[in-house]
Amino acid sequence: MAAFVFHCHANTQTGLGHLSRCLQIALAIKTEAPESQITFVGDYHDFAKQLLSSYHYDHLPKFVNKMLANANLVLDNYHLNQAEINEFRQQAKGVIKIDDFDEFDLSALDLVVNFRLGFDNHPYKAQASALGVSYYPFKQALINIRESNLAKKGYQLNNILVFIGGSDNSSAGEKLIKLIDTAVHGKNIYWLTNDNQHSDNYLCQHNELTTLPLTPDIEAYYQQADFFINGGGLAKYEASFCAIPNACISQNLGQKQDSEIFANYGLSYDLGLTEQLEKTPKLIAKKLANILNLAEHNQLIEQSRQTFTSQSPKRLAQAILKAAK
Repeated sequence: MAAFVFHCHANTQTGLGHLSRCLQIALAIKTEAPESQITFVGDYHDFAKQLLSSYHYDHLPKFVNKMLANANLVLDNYHLNQAEINEFRQQAKGVIKIDDFDEFDLSALDLVVNFRLGFDNHPYKAQASALGVSYYPFKQALINIRESNLAKKGYQLNNILVFIGGSDNSSAGEKLIKLIDTAVHGKNIYWLTNDNQHSDNYLCQHNELTTLPLTPDIEAYYQQADFFINGGGLAKYEASFCAIPNACISQNLGQKQDSEIFANYGLSYDLGLTEQLEKTPKLIAKKLANILNLAEHNQLIEQSRQTFTSQSPKRLAQAILKAAK
């Protein structure tokens, strides 16, 4: 029986992306090896704790003495340095790194996972690697949405979903809603946000706005989305997998680089960085008007069909279990 300790954070600085993907990896491991033991260690805000509890996973704020000696450590933390990675290698029975940027020497690790689009052949030097979106840990609940959208005939824009991320420190969501309201009329805009201070109506004059709370079952909101505008992180992978026409307005340069790759593959539209909502709002408004008033998005949907596979969580779990000690 293998034991896994996931080290990631989910707070106002990091958002929910790292925890969300680690949760899906844990679920995929449990599906393949039900006897596996799973524990999470990190700094978690209240919603993250609620999310972990909903999946019945133990979570700790920090490592307990010698807890890694007989466990496989799964690292998904941007804030680690090389010395800390090396120390974890000494402490843990096995080490698996969820990586995005290839900034460190990972040659001593048992497995490196990078499921970013376009990284299938990246030359990592770890003992083993699982690379590209064919290893992406999508929620099983998204598969039905994907199959339904791929089977649809025709396109009509009625419902626009907006989700910047688990944290939105620059109020990008509010600024974006106002610009969407100038780009289209008579639509339903659903804003998924942690901020419950807004009236549903004062941001929109030409469309119907509904604010929605974050929920562990976030995919329930994807079901009715005809178009999805997201903050450039995990959500763009989920939207593209579900074959939902989507656009990204990224919160940082790392997300922006990834969003540009998605746009180049024809899977998403790139709106730039959230800071441009303040600096060049007219340019963003023009892009939104051009995108949202398109009669169809067949290219994005067909690219989704060709790029993603519903078997990717299973493939990733099998790779991790093979590397586990």
